Amino acid sequence: MDIVKKIVNPRLHDKVEIVSAGVDTTIFKPAYEEGEDIKRKYHLKDKKVVVYVGATSAWHGGEDLIDAAV
Repeated sequence: MDIVKKIVNPRLHDKVEIVSAGVDTTIFKPAYEEGEDIKRKYHLKDKKVVVYVGATSAWHGGEDLIDAAV
């Protein structure tokens, strides 16, 4: 619940639940080296990069994600 307190509007804390994506990380692993190559290619090495995959409806909280990243 600590992550919720960091990234979600305080008036919404009691309405948010963390749900695992259900990914087996022993099979699917982030390609860290590829990510570093991409950051180098686009001159993002020392930059914060936030990626969101999903619908852009307001209720998905994209604005909260951006606020949390800043």
